[in-house]
Amino acid sequence: MHDATAWDAAHRHVVARLDEVPLVLPPGAVQEVRALHRALLEERAEKFRFAGLNEQAAADLRTVNEAVVVLRDRIAQLEDRLARVKRRRHPG
Repeated sequence: MHDATAWDAAHRHVVARLDEVPLVLPPGAVQEVRALHRALLEERAEKFRFAGLNEQAAADLRTVNEAVVVLRDRIAQLEDRLARVKRRRHPG
């Protein structure tokens, strides 16, 4: 009956209202919240570490691709040179 935008707005409103009042938590909840927060921080750090590795891998791949282009050009030059040498040695 309601679209996702309406549900999201209602959810944000409920959370904002809950943030305005004190909450009573069950025993052990503080340790669980701290453990979840620590896990979130570790996951975020891992995400950034992987992002850095991906950036480095992309840079390395660009370098390799550039080297491949240079090597292909050099191979083409050498093949052309070899063909000219063969034509000189064995004309017609």
